[in-house]
Amino acid sequence: HGTVIRTSPIRPLLVEASFKCNKCNVEQTIPIIDGKFTSPTKCIRSGCRSKIFIIDKSAGGNTKTINWQKIRLQEKIDDSKRSDQGRVPRTVEAELVSDLVDSVVPGDVVNLTGIVKVVQSNEGMGARNKQNSMYVLYIDANSINKSGSENNNDSDDQGDSTMDGLYKNSSMSNKEDVHFTQKELEFVRAIFKEPNIFKLLVHSFCPSIFGHEMVKAGLLLSLFGGRKRVPSDHHAPSGGNDESTNTLSNGGQNGGNNNTGSTGGFINQPGGISIRSDAHVLVVGDPGLGKSQMLSSAVNIAPRGVYVCGSSGVSANGLTVTLVRESGSGDFALEAGALVLSDQGCCCIDEFDKITSDHCALLEAMEQQTVSIAKAGIICSLPARTSVIAAANPIHGHYNKAKSVAENLKMNSALLSRFDLIFILLDKPDADLDMYLSEHVMALHSGIDQSTRNTWGNQQSGSLSQDEALESSLKVRLMKRPGELIDPIPVNLLRKYVAYCRKYVHPRISEKAADVIQTFYLNLRKKHQEIDSTPITTRQIEAMIRLSEARARAELREEVTERDAADIVELM
Repeated sequence: HGTVIRTSPIRPLLVEASFKCNKCNVEQTIPIIDGKFTSPTKCIRSGCRSKIFIIDKSAGGNTKTINWQKIRLQEKIDDSKRSDQGRVPRTVEAELVSDLVDSVVPGDVVNLTGIVKVVQSNEGMGARNKQNSMYVLYIDANSINKSGSENNNDSDDQGDSTMDGLYKNSSMSNKEDVHFTQKELEFVRAIFKEPNIFKLLVHSFCPSIFGHEMVKAGLLLSLFGGRKRVPSDHHAPSGGNDESTNTLSNGGQNGGNNNTGSTGGFINQPGGISIRSDAHVLVVGDPGLGKSQMLSSAVNIAPRGVYVCGSSGVSANGLTVTLVRESGSGDFALEAGALVLSDQGCCCIDEFDKITSDHCALLEAMEQQTVSIAKAGIICSLPARTSVIAAANPIHGHYNKAKSVAENLKMNSALLSRFDLIFILLDKPDADLDMYLSEHVMALHSGIDQSTRNTWGNQQSGSLSQDEALESSLKVRLMKRPGELIDPIPVNLLRKYVAYCRKYVHPRISEKAADVIQTFYLNLRKKHQEIDSTPITTRQIEAMIRLSEARARAELREEVTERDAADIVELM
């Protein structure tokens, strides 16, 4: 089980060689095992003493070849395990033949079955190489299955987001990367019974960082993502087979009354146009506010995540894809970068401002969600369906409020417009905030329980009533009340919860939610005409739709409500 990080070109491999006698033209066929053969020593015709034989390479001859390809796999390291922390992931090469050839691309997570074999290392030249005692392990693949693909859902998964479908779907197909045990499904049921699910999720996200509830909410929504919209060359028929009643939604909303012509919870987009469902988030702020820790927490929670740091010399090829020349044959092979390796997951880029020269490489990957390459005669496109979560520091160390975000980061507007959410964190002196922040840090190091202490930002006691929760803003509802005890969800269970929501919960926009989003978008367009600011385009309304769907998905609901849309408006 691992990630494909390199694929070689396809080449013909001999399996049977037909040798023709140079004197009498009699042919004899010799099977070839593991790509090695020995020429015949004598002719099979009686009386012929020729010892010179030539391989028959004609099209109608008996020489047979099959397609052959070599890939390189990298093991998946679980950073939550102490034994895997800081360890360099191991790699192994595998050989694919016949139907297995060209079945995977760099970035795919696969389950490969085969026979482990050895081959002599190519280190050294000439006679020295013949006496080389160094061998290399490789796998002769018998079968290979992709895992972690969210587009392989069957049509009977329409109602699998209901609690009634929990036990039915506990045994997932082998094409999926995430498997749920009975205890994990019970955990999802327990989360659904919580009175304020989203608040619990926010306070479980990077609990070591004090405050920043709105930023944590935005990062969580990017992990949940919106509903998938797959391209279709024809108009989907109306009245899909989604007839399951959603028992998760409060009020008994029916998730199957909206005829979208979708299959497996995915919307068929007519015209062959694919609209991304992954949300991108940019966190800009002064140093020392916990941006890097929140990015690390996002990688740990995401079912599939890659973390890179711009200060370590990340190049455009390291983010997208690069061509490498193989030592033996001299052919070029594709090697995946961070965005391709995080396909159908999230890619967290820290110190985003340090890679200003390579920002153009992200434009295609963030919008079209593909990475194209045209070098050395190789023209191809690799999938990069990932959520980009970036953190950046201002160019002069501190954020200048007199300048725009683009001026503080020295980034072009084309890149900034691709981010669904942009958060600005300012280090402003505040006596109360500094006191509670220092108490929080001291509690982390001393082990003192701070749950019973007053929480900064709200001096009222008790929890919000139901009416107050409906009327209050998202920021107020996410704040921890004085005396309120919130037990954070463990990282491994939170990762399973995110994976479950991404697979089985597919919300739809209600009419009231659509009105809220449209009204806010029109107001933004009007203000942009009056005040010259960051351009407001259709990307903003698409971003609000994605985030609204993620807001409903986080609470296991099949319909985006008016409150969900209002929360996203407040975030924007």
